Parts: sequence; structure tokens; C-alpha cells
Amino acid sequence: MKVLSLYLLTVTILLCCNMARPEIKKKNVFSKPGYCPEFRVPCPFILIPKCRRDKGCPDTLKCCFFYCQMRCVDPWESPE
Repeated sequence: MKVLSLYLLTVTILLCCNMARPEIKKKNVFSKPGYCPEFRVPCPFILIPKCRRDKGCPDTLKCCFFYCQMRCVDPWESPE
């Protein structure tokens, strides 16, 4: 019983340390020029992303949250 309790305590502490770890920023963050289009309609749910970062999109497309999903879209020239 004591071994199980010690094991559970150890796992809990390790999980808490992992969650409390500060984010490590990557040095080579790549962002394509332009702005993501705004989509102001509330989403009832979020779909599975089709991209994660701009570098995963072909040509001049940017990875943006649009129509309830992260996807490659044509960027706007200005934020307005």
C-alpha cells in the first residue's frame, strides 16, 4: 500500500512540474507577411486544424483561425 501511495504522489508531482514549466520560445519563428482575416461569428465547436504555423502553408497563404478551424487562407494586406 505504501509503495502505491508513493508512486501516485511521485506521478502527481511530476505532472504538476510539467504543467508549471515556463514555455520555451523558439528562436526561428517564421511568419509570412499580411494579416489573418477576421471571422467574428461564434463557433459552436472547433474543428480539427489543417495547419499549425505559417510555414506549413503553401506559397503566400497564412495559417489562421477562420471558419472555426486553423487553416491556410489568403492574408489581408492591412488589419482593417
